[in-house]
Amino acid sequence: MCGRPPAVVAGSWMAESAPASRPVGFVRPNDEAAELGRPRWDGRARRVEAWRVVVTDRTRGDAVWVHAETHAPDRDVPVAQGWCAYFPRDREPVWQRFGPLQIAAAPAEPERAWFDAAGVHVAQDRSWGETGSLRWDLTWHDGSVPMSTVPGAVWRAGLASGAVVVPQPAARVSGQVEVAGQRLLLHDAVGAVTHAYGRARPRQWAWLHADLGHGAVAELASVVAGAGPIRSPPISLAQLRAGGRDWPRDPLLAAAALRGHLGLPAWSVSGRWGRRRLRAWVHLPASRCVTLGCEDPDGSAATRTATGRADADVLVERRCGGRWRSEAVWQLRGTAHAEVGFDPTL
Repeated sequence: MCGRPPAVVAGSWMAESAPASRPVGFVRPNDEAAELGRPRWDGRARRVEAWRVVVTDRTRGDAVWVHAETHAPDRDVPVAQGWCAYFPRDREPVWQRFGPLQIAAAPAEPERAWFDAAGVHVAQDRSWGETGSLRWDLTWHDGSVPMSTVPGAVWRAGLASGAVVVPQPAARVSGQVEVAGQRLLLHDAVGAVTHAYGRARPRQWAWLHADLGHGAVAELASVVAGAGPIRSPPISLAQLRAGGRDWPRDPLLAAAALRGHLGLPAWSVSGRWGRRRLRAWVHLPASRCVTLGCEDPDGSAATRTATGRADADVLVERRCGGRWRSEAVWQLRGTAHAEVGFDPTL
């Protein structure tokens, strides 16, 4: 069945990885997903906030991606904007922008809708809207624990470029998507909702969310936060969930041991943390991608390339007896969600 890649998870992974739990540094509210998904923007300038809703139909392999953001530049009026894309398995993707729509303040009722503008809505358990030839109404449920690539203190400060939390990392999605009058029905599709907030987008970035099957999830990101005559290497963040266990427990602490190599059509993350070694390779075939321009709150421009049908190989090895032994391996073909962004001036 499409979306069910082979996976081998050794017993040592389950025994030694940390049990899945709330992200490091977060105070557990009654509803973690609601807390992590709630809008952070309070009207201040030079902020960007975004929600991604990504879905993959496990039977056909088609994918849907909704990107909704609040963009507050330095001097101009804040706007709400975004895009929706449909990635069919057997033909090129279809996508449409929505907005920009000028807004004056943060959402009045953030508990009801995390994003509500330009005819597009993203809430804790539903997204619906219409733009151009695309119309969608998706609902989901997710009983799993949220994931995060940053500690709670970093998220609350809102200072980091590319800080991302995942309120719903393993959602089961139902609903429908209409493309030029043709309807796609979804039932028990796999998906996720991510939430990003900070002063600016990274100057370069790469991101992957992958449902690995049987409750396993991968969340990877590599970011270059600043520009200048000396380019810093990407900061890579990773969290894998398999067998009800998360590794590494603190992705920000483990970032010093990981190396990212950004590029198109492929990018990768690799490194050793403790007795384990991670190697991940992500491929974005051009025929399955959409390419969009975007602007940072400081006025700089970037180009993002995104697909809901990326290929990915994720390998976890463990040092044992002086040798690296394969502990978990996943191979996805056309079922991962990935994005690469570049500032063209760099």
